[in-house]
Amino acid sequence: MKPQLLALFDLDDTLVQGNMSVRFGLYLLRKNLFPKIQLLHALFIYSLFYAGIFSFDQMQEKVFSILFKGKKADRVYKEAEEFCNSVYDSVVRSQIYSELESLRSSGAEVILLSSSPDFIVKAFAKKLRIERYFASKYLVNSAGEFIAVEPMNGAAKVKLFSTFTKQQKSIAFSDSFSDLELLQKVDVPVAVHPDRKLRRYAQKHKWRILGEEKACV
Repeated sequence: MKPQLLALFDLDDTLVQGNMSVRFGLYLLRKNLFPKIQLLHALFIYSLFYAGIFSFDQMQEKVFSILFKGKKADRVYKEAEEFCNSVYDSVVRSQIYSELESLRSSGAEVILLSSSPDFIVKAFAKKLRIERYFASKYLVNSAGEFIAVEPMNGAAKVKLFSTFTKQQKSIAFSDSFSDLELLQKVDVPVAVHPDRKLRRYAQKHKWRILGEEKACV
């Protein structure tokens, strides 16, 4: 029998404080696991995304090409798990984790739904004891090398949500206005440390808001 409630949680800036993709890049930089110039280039691409110059998909594809294309996946998987273990206790937001635990204890099906790379999301899902997760897919060939990325953007999240059973009630937690369409579709939307646009929308529509507004717009 399906649980009666479906609880969707975003990862970055929602369940955890900060962007784990950026922090993973800085982690790799400190460990000298990739050429410094490549990592700095990737971080520069992230900054252009936040400035609105690149779309999310463009940013993902450019960062993938710079850092991961042709690289052995096993090594990246190992580093992602070690990274997660090293930062987990310091980045998990206790208030949002308590919400997750309360929902899980009540019998809800908890799903992690994130735009971050799947190897990062998988590592955090394991620590959070979440069995089902969906993220940007980093595809690997038969030689174990990364060959392409399939971004999990806002539209992809909505499309995925439409495949879930309609018999379940749903609640979703997110920090970003980019997830607005998903939040509009669930029964109970919750804005978590929302960016300015999401906070304004949530206040206007009397949604539940947890945490302060993010510093960045």
